[in-house]
Amino acid sequence: MPKIVIGANKAMILALEKNWHFRYKENSFLNCMKELVLLILIISAVVTTSEVFGHKPISSDGTNTNFQNSLEIPDHKISWAIYEQIEPYQTKFYKFEAQEGDSFYTSIVIPKLERFENFIPGLALISEEIKISSIHNINSELPPGGIIIYNYDGDVPSKEFFEPFTQTTYWERQEVRITIPSDGVYYIAVFDSQGVFGKYSLAVGTIEDFSMIDFFTILPAAWFQTKYFFEDYSSILMSIAIIMFIPTLVSFRKIRTRQKIEIK
Repeated sequence: MPKIVIGANKAMILALEKNWHFRYKENSFLNCMKELVLLILIISAVVTTSEVFGHKPISSDGTNTNFQNSLEIPDHKISWAIYEQIEPYQTKFYKFEAQEGDSFYTSIVIPKLERFENFIPGLALISEEIKISSIHNINSELPPGGIIIYNYDGDVPSKEFFEPFTQTTYWERQEVRITIPSDGVYYIAVFDSQGVFGKYSLAVGTIEDFSMIDFFTILPAAWFQTKYFFEDYSSILMSIAIIMFIPTLVSFRKIRTRQKIEIK
């Protein structure tokens, strides 16, 4: 399916190039607008085949360090991503409602930054609808109910994947796919038991739910959020400079065009 999407977008781009005949002329404001549309199509082709940006971001203010302040996930079936940092022996909580028989998905990835190579956070699912309790070393008060611990037992450094839209790479950790046993409220707990500071991205859900407006609002914001998460401050500053330069360039082109018309 991703190859089909890329092929369709490439065909659209080639058609635009053929019909619009991209050539730089003196009066080129319209061409700039056409190039902007072309750029949006290219971004669309990248985003629709990107694993991380299949997820909508949920902002966290960092106060979800106890289950009473759990960060709420609106719909666990929709594909969400939450970028977090965690202090030594800290736990972050997330809450969602689910019905019996729902398919539930969650996973953790770590930003590929050298100091986090060995960082392995714990992952737990907690609910009164869960009838078993795994042995754990979570250093926080937990909501009532049973608990299932999902440990990462793979290689370190682990398998990694590259996200082309933001040009970032992640190390993979736990991945969970289960069927919800009963209607109820469920909690996800991500915790540190190594006594180290770390960063992670928590993904929940599998259904991509992006509108055209999201390409102009959520995705640009997510790009900046990801760059900040990866501590890539130079890219952030460069992007801000480019964004600030675009209105100046457009104004300059308008002035040049007006001057040429007046001369004629």
